[in-house]
Amino acid sequence: MHTRSLPVHPAGTVIAPHQQTRLPEPAQALCVLVVEDNAADAMVAQAAVAKAGRGASTALRAASMAQALAILGSQTVHLVLLDLNLPDSQGLATLQRVRAATRCPIIVVTSEERAGLDEEAEEAGAYEILHKGTLSADTIARLLRLAEGQRRTQEQLERTEQRFRSAEETLHQLARIDAVTGLPNRRLVEERLEQLIAQSRRHGGGAGVLLVDLDRFKLVNDTLGRRTGDKLLAQVGERLRACVRIEDTVGRLGGDEFAVVIGALPQSETAAVVARKMLDSFDAPFDLGGRETFVTASIGVSIFPQDGGDAQGLLQRAEVAMYRAKEASRNGYCFYAAEMNARAGAMLQLNSDLRRAVEHSEFELHYQPKVDLATGTMNGMEALLRWRHPELGLVPPAEFVPALEETGLIVPVGEWVLAEACRQLDGWARAGLAPVPIAVNLSAKQFRQRDLDAVIGRVLAQRGIPGSLLELEVTESCLMEDSWDAAGQLRALRASGMRISVDDFGTGYSSLAYLTRLPLSALKIDRGFVDAALSDPNAAAIVKMVIEMARNLRYDVIAEGIETERHVEFLLRQGCGQGQGYFFGKPMPAAMIAARLAKK
Repeated sequence: MHTRSLPVHPAGTVIAPHQQTRLPEPAQALCVLVVEDNAADAMVAQAAVAKAGRGASTALRAASMAQALAILGSQTVHLVLLDLNLPDSQGLATLQRVRAATRCPIIVVTSEERAGLDEEAEEAGAYEILHKGTLSADTIARLLRLAEGQRRTQEQLERTEQRFRSAEETLHQLARIDAVTGLPNRRLVEERLEQLIAQSRRHGGGAGVLLVDLDRFKLVNDTLGRRTGDKLLAQVGERLRACVRIEDTVGRLGGDEFAVVIGALPQSETAAVVARKMLDSFDAPFDLGGRETFVTASIGVSIFPQDGGDAQGLLQRAEVAMYRAKEASRNGYCFYAAEMNARAGAMLQLNSDLRRAVEHSEFELHYQPKVDLATGTMNGMEALLRWRHPELGLVPPAEFVPALEETGLIVPVGEWVLAEACRQLDGWARAGLAPVPIAVNLSAKQFRQRDLDAVIGRVLAQRGIPGSLLELEVTESCLMEDSWDAAGQLRALRASGMRISVDDFGTGYSSLAYLTRLPLSALKIDRGFVDAALSDPNAAAIVKMVIEMARNLRYDVIAEGIETERHVEFLLRQGCGQGQGYFFGKPMPAAMIAARLAKK
């Protein structure tokens, strides 16, 4: 008996007869790849596909592994019917190679009757195993429905990934722009300064850094309020921007500190001219909601290459010079000089004081309530580190936590924080107070500890505290340094029942792919986004996106920095269930939070 040979696709694909005369495929056509070296068996499979698909499905044939891989690499295939034994590949290795080349369902079609084959094939990636002779149109119709479902799922995933990529680009940009002023933030300033240094090395010339710090800005914040202070910062940014060329960079480093980066600097005196121009621009009053306010500034100047060869060094030296300008008279500028070591000496003294603080138990914890936004009920709290200096009193964390990180003392202090939080939970339980979870911030150094899960496990065991009462907060930067190590670390911590939250979400270098890969529990929306959401449509859109994304990923979402009823109303409208901020309570000592627990 003779069989009619079928035309061959350029890649080696044999085209079924019905394909040669069929009308154009509909938009939802499925492509089935029949990998079969026996022509008769291939024709049976292709005929079943044609009948089951009613002419709307394409059935391609590959007679070898090489042909199959060529097709899979050149076009979209939705279902593979695979014979395991081909001229150039045999047995389960055939399945493994095809599985590596496609994510679509693979149906093994075989005449082999070996015991255990079904289980082995499924383990190697087959969706189903059929025996030759059972391949009917009804079976193919069922498999086509499976492939259609898989395709729709894949298309939905691709749409979701596209949204994530778009959101990632937005967050990536936002992570480099200061939300208050719209200027580059510290990260972007440092990047541009490094680029400018590299250009200066290649082409010659100098570069200048001017660090501008407002004099007595705290007085404005304390008397007129933070929102008015933010208006002042935005106006300061506009005036500084007007004092330099378009190619120069003006950025806000944080607080009331601005940095101005000037390139193609022929001589140091040029930086002095710019500094005087900036100081002169502060002579006119600032309009803060109808109130005229006069503000002065102190400026420190460092010059590349004589004052440093990298961005951080130049910024640090400009800061040293700025403090010298403040000490001198304020409302002036000062160039960096090598003898300015007073601040370095102060840092050495700070490090020494911190080591003493560890030895003499000078640290304490304050607790800020976290609440259910709908009911106002406290459902948790965040433990925040404070330092009670024997001479200076209560020192703000911004003044000593960076030094703890730099010296490595953050690790023993971080362990003390965990132990103290668990001791406090135990004490409240013994006093008959219903416990609520306590969130503890993990530093980058702590998070990288290989035995972190064992350390925390011992702390919990010593007090008999269940892991469900301890929540760990980590920053995006911790997770992004080595996401695979992070995944293992997080799984070990979650195994003890602890929840993991991403703190200040959106402020770091975001790669949203990690959200689907890491075993997280919650996202905390940074206070900067929450504060700006009421006045900035872009910030509001970011908050909405984060809440929706968290909901889709089944994460809790917690808003930070809630200060007004309007913040609460906005967040509830977007579906945010939890929050914390001064509206519900400032960080407070254990005795005060215990009183709130008693009322709860």
